[in-house]
Amino acid sequence: MLDKYSYAVVENPSAMKQFPFNVASRFFNKDAPNATEAQIASFNCFRQIGDPIADNLVECMHRVGSSSRHMFNQALEYGIEAVDNPPQELIDFFAVVDDFPYWVDHKRLERATRFYQLIGKEAFAIFIPGLAVSYVAPVANHVLLRSGDLYKKAGKRAVETLNWFNDVTAPNGMSSRFSPGYKACIRIRMIHAHMRKAMKSKNDWDFDQWDEPIHQVIYTATILPFALLATLGANILGVLYAKQEREDIFHLWRLIAHVVGVHPSLVPTNERDIWRLTWIELHQVFIPDETSAMLGGALWQSLDEIIRIDQNKLIDRIQRKMTQDYISTLAHLMLGKEIASSLTFPKKSMTGIALVGGSFAKNFVVTSVARVLPNGIDRLGKYKAKQRNEFMQQIIKNTQADLSYERG
Repeated sequence: MLDKYSYAVVENPSAMKQFPFNVASRFFNKDAPNATEAQIASFNCFRQIGDPIADNLVECMHRVGSSSRHMFNQALEYGIEAVDNPPQELIDFFAVVDDFPYWVDHKRLERATRFYQLIGKEAFAIFIPGLAVSYVAPVANHVLLRSGDLYKKAGKRAVETLNWFNDVTAPNGMSSRFSPGYKACIRIRMIHAHMRKAMKSKNDWDFDQWDEPIHQVIYTATILPFALLATLGANILGVLYAKQEREDIFHLWRLIAHVVGVHPSLVPTNERDIWRLTWIELHQVFIPDETSAMLGGALWQSLDEIIRIDQNKLIDRIQRKMTQDYISTLAHLMLGKEIASSLTFPKKSMTGIALVGGSFAKNFVVTSVARVLPNGIDRLGKYKAKQRNEFMQQIIKNTQADLSYERG
């Protein structure tokens, strides 16, 4: 039993004692991220909290009916002032999401998106283990399994989530309230609220065991895969970010977390906070069980759907095997053997190690040269972004992904 008044530092969870987290935490964060029992007790209080302002709006939408969706869309696109006689719940919700915090630094947002553009189509290989780590949170998995969304349509949903990642990390994606990424975050916030209401209505939801559906502790799990792990994956593949560059990236994710509805007490403000959040998630949340294997396995199997190949062509079969080796090896390097294995991802292979090593060498040389050339980073970023966008268009077509963010 945790003592909420104890300031004794808690021992590292097993994942923090193993590669890569043991090495990365020392290299990127000089201070030990260990939490105290009191901090863990405080963190766990958020298991009973959802997103009240969004939940109130969902209740209103169910009460008012289809006209409320039209009013929501109108307010999202043109502002609440454009809506005639909006209900109070809609006014209250947009008063929150329209708030652009004083601490947002537009220059840092701009720099962060420039750095993200340096990750070309490798973003997909980084994204798969980054998304999969959220499946190591069993409480969140019970929502996914009951909705049938990510288990039955793993490939489609993975591509939709990657598209959201591209929206929020694109140049000007989060620069204003009406930017594409900002609006996508608002829609994602509402999807979570609709899913929370749906879970509460089910007779088999066990509040004693699983707490509030999609609670705030789970919200924080949306930060880690895309903020820390995407940065870690980029470093492994040779796109090395300096300290200030990482801080700018985490500043972008601070704003993203604010908009999607993470409680202010849980929003990390810098790299040190990100590592402390990683530590506490690994200690309290990322504890794999059989549902992790189910969802991780479904995601892995969906690779064939996402990257369509012709099984009758030898060259395509070779390409498929190389892609699988590449992603599975990268997953083990990003997540560690314990977590990657719990997701039923295949083991590292010599082919995969060679491919990842080749990516590191290529990207390291190219980005190093770009840094010393006039406008080199900008030109390289545009080239890489073009590569990634072309790849995205292909996998969106392959999976017939829904990019409206309007589920629920």
